Amino acid sequence: MNNSKILKIARSLDKKERLAFRKYLDSPYFNKREDVKKLWDYLQKHLKKQSPALQKKAAFKYIYSAKAYKDRDFHLLKSYLLKHLEKFLIIERLEQDPGSQGQYLLDQFQRKNLLDLQSGLLKKLDKEREKRRRRDTNYLEQKRDLLWEKYQLQVSERPSGKLSLNELMELTDLAYYSRKLRQLCLLAAHRAVYRVEEAEINRLETDFLSKIEAKGLLNIPAIGIYYHGFQLSGDQQGQEHFDLFKHQLIAQAPVFARNEIRELFLIAINFCVRQVNDGNRQFFAELLELYQAGLDQKILLQNGQLSRFSYHNIVATGLQARQFEWVEDFIEKWIEYVEPAYREASYQYNLARLEFETSQYDSAQERLIQANFSDLLLNLAAKTISLKIYFHQDETDLLMAHLNAMNKFIRRNKVIGYHRTNYLNILKYSKKLIYLNIYDKEAKEQLAAQIKKEEILTEKEWLLDQIL
Repeated sequence: MNNSKILKIARSLDKKERLAFRKYLDSPYFNKREDVKKLWDYLQKHLKKQSPALQKKAAFKYIYSAKAYKDRDFHLLKSYLLKHLEKFLIIERLEQDPGSQGQYLLDQFQRKNLLDLQSGLLKKLDKEREKRRRRDTNYLEQKRDLLWEKYQLQVSERPSGKLSLNELMELTDLAYYSRKLRQLCLLAAHRAVYRVEEAEINRLETDFLSKIEAKGLLNIPAIGIYYHGFQLSGDQQGQEHFDLFKHQLIAQAPVFARNEIRELFLIAINFCVRQVNDGNRQFFAELLELYQAGLDQKILLQNGQLSRFSYHNIVATGLQARQFEWVEDFIEKWIEYVEPAYREASYQYNLARLEFETSQYDSAQERLIQANFSDLLLNLAAKTISLKIYFHQDETDLLMAHLNAMNKFIRRNKVIGYHRTNYLNILKYSKKLIYLNIYDKEAKEQLAAQIKKEEILTEKEWLLDQIL
């Protein structure tokens, strides 16, 4: 039972949602079975524990104290609860989407032939939709759907009168263009990350984009932003479109749904990451600006939390952009948004990174020694900072001991794949730095060439700085 669909859904609910679901079960309109309530109550008690051991027979006894256990009866009871959980999720989602509620009510009015009520509701929904700032793909689709309802009403009331058909056709096209551009934009972003090539699709995309350009639709937010976002997948062309995309992204964020604008921010962020990985260091400033805008508008948060990976990446970007005061403020202000399980380690690690970059070597080293980095990769990243500190302080004996200990750590913990190769390369070239004759120009050039050729080496820039 521990890996059942019921438990997966139950664990995904926050405290407020669990209370709301209990009220749902209390309503006789939805649920008339007391045993379903008891099963939920049993699950609730065990979910509060760190590692709940959910036994079928124990649950059955809790619900039916005097009844003999039957697997078929318990399976049936679970299916009832699962259906209620799924229906509850649907209702919760519907409550968050007034537009869809209006559409369903319009449909019901039409089914029951309540034409006067349908007409009044259409005007109300149209007015409410235009009041909202939202101008994304869903806005165009909802506007099209309402116009379709209006058209059907006009046909039934005045078949020979003036109809909204031309406007409906135009809106249908706009909604289609926006939806397809959004999908193309996400497809292009996926290709850029995973280096996927699809020549036939590229040809079809070019034809479609030419049509958008010819119609002069780039001033429409839900079309223009995705048009420029798609163009980021190009090489030189991508850089030309970046400024337009970034400007629209920051200026028009309020007119898009939260999940949609987050997709767009990630597309822009990944574009900048690719640029800096290709050696275009000026994009660190662009990347930091995107992170700052995403933080200001809470777009980078998911369920109220900032992932530890985003926290680390934002600090790294700020350090590369040499914005040390901003980084310090960010570390302190945003650590409370990181998942509690990773909060302390992330805080100490990133403070150490800042102290290293600002040459506070003793403070950084002490912090790294005292902190507990249970995550394997974070532990290795912290050890790499210590390595660099020993090098900068000319602590050759300590550095050699540290390199040997790090080597044993990697092999003992069975670090594999990319990370194993990367950290072993860091150790290899760090040792070569120790034995390098700084007055031997040819030896320095040879080592620099070896480092530049290495494909997997995250500390390439630092290693080269020590040679040059």
